[in-house]
Amino acid sequence: MDTWKCVDFSKEEEEGITAKIEEVCEGEIFQLTLAGRLWTNNNFNSKVLTSTMLGAWKLKNPVEVQELNKNMLLFRFATRRDLENILKNSPWSFDRNMLVLSRIKGEEQPSDLNMHYDTFRVRIYELPLMLGSEAIAKKIGGILGLFEELDTKEAYRN
Repeated sequence: MDTWKCVDFSKEEEEGITAKIEEVCEGEIFQLTLAGRLWTNNNFNSKVLTSTMLGAWKLKNPVEVQELNKNMLLFRFATRRDLENILKNSPWSFDRNMLVLSRIKGEEQPSDLNMHYDTFRVRIYELPLMLGSEAIAKKIGGILGLFEELDTKEAYRN
């Protein structure tokens, strides 16, 4: 990195590039886009990942997939409903590796996306009925990670 300190740049190079509004991608396109990161150190075939995920998602509308780097892809959905269904039914995996999906705005650098965690549903069987409250669910969720919400259809009623 120190060798770059000695490089002289022209005035144009120092000023950088300015983008006009009409030259940047529209923000709406990113409202239907998810970034996906496959957590693996092994090589994998991104085309096989794509076809496997599209098969698992069972969407009626097309999905555009763009490879960003070794483990990251962009999934651009045709409808908001498709995107919401994918997030609602997560977590997803491919070849026993976690595929973390994240909403994006389009302003982020792909390498700066925080894709180190995902949401999991936890179901505890044989819990005594008197421990089926939201307060206990929050305590258990806090031990496992970050509690997000209780599925009231599945919870015991007090």
